[in-house]
Amino acid sequence: MERIDEVVKPTGQQQSAFEKLKQTSANVADQLRASCPAQIAESPVARLEEMQNRLNAMVQAVKALRPTLAAFYVSLSDEQKAQFNILGQNTGSRSGG
Repeated sequence: MERIDEVVKPTGQQQSAFEKLKQTSANVADQLRASCPAQIAESPVARLEEMQNRLNAMVQAVKALRPTLAAFYVSLSDEQKAQFNILGQNTGSRSGG
């Protein structure tokens, strides 16, 4: 979120949508952390169940974050959107290589 703030530089009118995005992102991150098991299950069946629970949590996280991100994104100018899009590409290339 700090990087988005630095790169996109939301204006006063965009701050409300950005604050909501930050809060939603923090909530989603907490939910994802909570979905991680404290220990790895011993049986393969139990491990699959843990994976299913984790995947369900990830799906719910996407569903919660998408509308908030979309609302912030549409509030951006074309120049800000271009900067935001580049930011996403840079992040993806670093994690992939």
